[in-house]
Amino acid sequence: MSNIYDDVPSSILDEIFNDIITTENVRIERIISHGHSSPEQGWYTKMKTNGLWC
Repeated sequence: MSNIYDDVPSSILDEIFNDIITTENVRIERIISHGHSSPEQGWYTKMKTNGLWC
């Protein structure tokens, strides 16, 4: 992906997750969302120990 804004669909049914950089210690991903929400017990619970930056 040469530009983070490339290939953004105008309409989506589900969130789209694309890895930008993945190493042993870091994962940076692009999340395309339009009014979506995560489940109450979603993936954020795992991030408490690893950290989550938005």
